[in-house]
Amino acid sequence: MLANADLDAVFIATPIGCHFSDGQKVLQAGRHLWSEKAFTAKISEANTIISLAEEKDLAVCVSLPPAYHVLSRMIKDLLQSEEIGAVRDMTAQFGFPHVDPSHSKYDAAAGGSALRDVGYYPVLMVAEWMDEFPRVIGAVVDTETGYRVDTGGGCLLAFESGATATAHWGYGRDYINEVRIVGESGTLIARPVFSKPGHLTPSLTLRRQNQDTEIVVPACDQFIEMLQSFTEASQASEIRNQQRNKALEHQRLLEQVADTANG
Repeated sequence: MLANADLDAVFIATPIGCHFSDGQKVLQAGRHLWSEKAFTAKISEANTIISLAEEKDLAVCVSLPPAYHVLSRMIKDLLQSEEIGAVRDMTAQFGFPHVDPSHSKYDAAAGGSALRDVGYYPVLMVAEWMDEFPRVIGAVVDTETGYRVDTGGGCLLAFESGATATAHWGYGRDYINEVRIVGESGTLIARPVFSKPGHLTPSLTLRRQNQDTEIVVPACDQFIEMLQSFTEASQASEIRNQQRNKALEHQRLLEQVADTANG
């Protein structure tokens, strides 16, 4: 496949533990790389891939669909315009029941990890909405009896502005997919905010002193928007550089959460 001269880019959707070797093969073949999340199993692997992409001036983008949905852009715009005043704290949660135990997400050798699979979204999206990367103040990960990978966790993040954020994630729990952002003069509540199941319509609520105002969220396919961004990165060196830097920043933040949780 990689020898096909008509091929411009490759999307790797293999288990996380394969992303490092697969990503290098794609770049060595001179193709732009789109990686399923999480980018790699550790930051050293991410650094190697990005260095190779810079050497060959190729795009490297990592899947983060909710960042491209109009709902997330609306949240970010409302925060930047201080519609709820200065942000005080955020609570972002993403979790769902266990799936088939044979799934690769439970396979340690394949890079399975609830943090890299599910925690990836609430941890990285709070950074996206605040438009800055936070410090990791504390973190925990949990491994349920009978499993060989972490199956859930949570962390506390702090931003230079003084705002804090808590992120919670995991398998083996009731479905939850939302964020609550509390400001000095209002609160934003959005759901579903990470994955966008077809049977659920995204909602955005502005709450002031328990008075709710529903804000209409236009229809949007976050995957189409995300892949359009990848197309732009493959055609413009400046965007390629931005996307490569973001891939590294995201991987670094995830690793900081993991390191903090593991002591």
